[in-house]
Amino acid sequence: MDTIAAVSLWVNLIVVLVTTWLLVSPFFSDPERAEGNDSASEAEKSRPAIAPELIALARKREMLLNTLAELEHDYLAGKVARDYYLEVKADLEQKTIECLSEIDQFSRGVPDVSTRRKKRLQAV
Repeated sequence: MDTIAAVSLWVNLIVVLVTTWLLVSPFFSDPERAEGNDSASEAEKSRPAIAPELIALARKREMLLNTLAELEHDYLAGKVARDYYLEVKADLEQKTIECLSEIDQFSRGVPDVSTRRKKRLQAV
């Protein structure tokens, strides 16, 4: 019986070690050396960089949408008065529309009104 227990202990130990190695090894591997990543890195190099202005607009959009969702949640929970809710909701919706318009104009390469005004003022 002692021999069976010893063999069982060694088999379990080997299984635990192999499992641990399989789970941990991906965290220590170099992604550049992995097979098939050459095409991905080439694709990333050929992809144009995202403009910082567009990233800032996307963050602003997410912040506005999250604020709208939180306001809706607070209103439905009874934490916010109806008049305040309607006033703030209208303001946030207007800001969101403006932000989405800026993103759309930026994506199409059309300068927004403030950029056009700045260019006119610089020309004068």
